[in-house]
Amino acid sequence: MRRTTDVSIGLLSLLALATAASASDYYVDPVNGDDANSGASPAEAWRHVSYAAGVAAAGDLVHLAPGVYSAAGGEVWPLPITNVEYVGEGGSEATILDGGWFNSGGIVSSHYELVLSGVTLQAGQIGIRVFEWHAYSTHLALHDVRILDMAQDGIFADGYGPDAATSVEIAKGLV
Repeated sequence: MRRTTDVSIGLLSLLALATAASASDYYVDPVNGDDANSGASPAEAWRHVSYAAGVAAAGDLVHLAPGVYSAAGGEVWPLPITNVEYVGEGGSEATILDGGWFNSGGIVSSHYELVLSGVTLQAGQIGIRVFEWHAYSTHLALHDVRILDMAQDGIFADGYGPDAATSVEIAKGLV
């Protein structure tokens, strides 16, 4: 029994290392970025956070340079976030996702893990729309996030099924 346990723990440790090693960091800069870049460093940053959302995979970290990310600047809302963490490098007062009064959905939309920090969401119909499907649960973690001037809801959550559960954690946030 002990030998099987040791082998199982060893295999699980290798799997955890392989998973951690496969996560990537990406960079976005609304002023100096270019979506033709690799996104792999601040010097190779993409221009649009909506482009990063289409490339980043579960477990990745997207660094947002200070600036305004808006539809006028080419952003496409809602921003679908699925198990990817987004960090505004300049903090919530310097990194702004401006919905430009986008009419449906939310500026940010998720049905899995949503982790946002150091950003302001402003001027949208809904700031964050969290929705759940039958057996999924959603965890929403907001750190230094400001949600301002929404036409309807700062955070809108809905779900289906008996297994749907949502947890929300807000630290130094203004909703």
